[in-house]
Amino acid sequence: MTQHPNWTKIQIKPGSTKSLIDLFAEPEEFKITTVCEEACCPNLPECWGKGTATFMLLGDTCTRGCRYCSVKKGIPEPPDPNEPGDLAETIQKMNAKYIVLTMVDRDDLIDAGVSHIMDTVNSIKRINPTTKIELLVGDLNGEPELIKEVAQSNINVFSHNIETVERLYPKLRPQGSYQRALKVLREAKKTGCQTKTSLIAGMGETTDEVLSFLKDIKTIEVDIFTSGQYLRPSQNQAPVIKHRSPEWFEFIEQQAEMLGIKSKCGPLVRSSYMAETLYK
Repeated sequence: MTQHPNWTKIQIKPGSTKSLIDLFAEPEEFKITTVCEEACCPNLPECWGKGTATFMLLGDTCTRGCRYCSVKKGIPEPPDPNEPGDLAETIQKMNAKYIVLTMVDRDDLIDAGVSHIMDTVNSIKRINPTTKIELLVGDLNGEPELIKEVAQSNINVFSHNIETVERLYPKLRPQGSYQRALKVLREAKKTGCQTKTSLIAGMGETTDEVLSFLKDIKTIEVDIFTSGQYLRPSQNQAPVIKHRSPEWFEFIEQQAEMLGIKSKCGPLVRSSYMAETLYK
């Protein structure tokens, strides 16, 4: 069994998850899904302790089969028409100032779920007009009109995670495309919104490939970049190839910043970690 370095381990403080656990103690009232739980995020105690979370839209079952992801795969249920309103009420109860919305891929839907996403954004803004929204979407099948519709909605940051380097896409993201992921961010940027992406380290990439990745996202004018260490959720996912050191992440962050990309990199960083700070 692979030994995890100390820098990939977190200390859970007593009561650190109290805030949102109390909020979600009424499942019959708030039927919502957080990617914090579904993706086994290591920062869950810290973020939930502060009353912040990343919410996952369109259910908890994804139509794609990325080799590193712990989210359920299969045939999803139809979108829940109550989700936009339920989530808007939850955010109001949280009194959240900044939230991240993400989604499972919904290749079963004609519009990839965009109409449901727009309903959710509008519902949130209707009763939480000052709440800032970061929207982390799938590749929306690379459709320019769908990308434009989302990017021009009432959001503050448009995010799409490229996740890994181009060479590893066939192995780790067989239903995805590196070039299509770049296209999503490029099309979104054309609308003038802030764009953001992320790379998961330790899945077999080389440092030179990561530096090339940074040049690629600079070319399409990505504003914000994050990177963290891959931690295998279970034996069902791809193995960890390399544990990157804190010094390595510091180097990558410096390289991104030198290119003019606002960045946060570290072993336990995830794409929505410290999202509000990076937006500012």
